[in-house]
Amino acid sequence: MNVDTIPPLVIQDCECRYDFSSATGTITYCGEITPEITRKVYEWMAQTLNLIPPGHKVRGAIFDFTRVDESSSTNITTANIRGKSFRAEHAPIITSIPTALVVQTMYQELLVETMMKLAKHSRDDADSHVRLVTSLDEAHSFIDEWHQEKRAI
Repeated sequence: MNVDTIPPLVIQDCECRYDFSSATGTITYCGEITPEITRKVYEWMAQTLNLIPPGHKVRGAIFDFTRVDESSSTNITTANIRGKSFRAEHAPIITSIPTALVVQTMYQELLVETMMKLAKHSRDDADSHVRLVTSLDEAHSFIDEWHQEKRAI
């Protein structure tokens, strides 16, 4: 496999891609988020982190929920379990990756905030590497600002 490409995940209601040129992973959900989609996304993220060559720094991650209109009632449980396991296994890496969660509707905001609370991220935590935003432009700005702040420390 070419080290400059990571296989994308393209399934119904979700697409995951890693772009080496911007060093950014983008996960785009649409329609309904199900436990199966959540499981596959966590598997793809773990595989991606394992495929990234030493010395390559991931600059950011963007989770785009703007086309989500439903989430399975069992998905929050699945996301919580998968998320805890993923964070435990990859904690040193993921805490150094600014992560933007893009929402546009009140439903999306409540859904993502619930998942953030389960993951122990607060919307009001200014030091957090995770932030709720309302556009892709704002997501990229957050990632840029996060890196500028970390360089200033």
